[in-house]
Amino acid sequence: MAVVHLSLFGGDVLVFLPEDPPKGYLLFLHGSLMTPYHYTRYFRALAEAGYAVIAPSYNMHIFVDVGETVRKTERLMDSLRKVYRLGRGCVGGHSMGGYVAIRMAYRFDCLVLLSPYVPLGGSLDYIEKPTLLFSAGRDFLTPYTFHQKRVFQKVRADRALVLIEDATHNSYLDTPILGDLMAGWPPFNPPRHYETVADHTVRFMDSVLGN
Repeated sequence: MAVVHLSLFGGDVLVFLPEDPPKGYLLFLHGSLMTPYHYTRYFRALAEAGYAVIAPSYNMHIFVDVGETVRKTERLMDSLRKVYRLGRGCVGGHSMGGYVAIRMAYRFDCLVLLSPYVPLGGSLDYIEKPTLLFSAGRDFLTPYTFHQKRVFQKVRADRALVLIEDATHNSYLDTPILGDLMAGWPPFNPPRHYETVADHTVRFMDSVLGN
């Protein structure tokens, strides 16, 4: 497995590549006030299972210009698909990054969403792509009823919901961050679930991409 650090279009991009030609890829958009480096154990598990991971770094927050972020990411992916000869793939994200991923779903084969955030008053079109949705039972930032449920009800393709009862909003991250105090406290430093999430993600992508 190789880890590549790129600087493209004025931003940093973290790329995980499997040893053999990838079975597919996941474009992943991180959550608010985070970076791709908060999710490296999740990315590493996907690469070890044969999938490339493309993780751009953004100034992501709940007031981000979603349209501009989508356009910037699409330009990035147009370049990287050629460089790495990427075939079929999925788009995914955590929290606000999940909402941006939904806006890009039409260009990909599937969606992988980790506790996606839906802005207050934000509209959701019907989602026509197979979708894997994760929800945390102790998520006080994006509780299921007001966020993931709205997304799940909009999917008009194959869909799966994974509820991790003891998880908080940031349980997908490698290590604790100060945001854990808001995202599911107590306790600080909740259990980490990147292995469980990676396992479900690999099986989902295998089924959708035909591996």
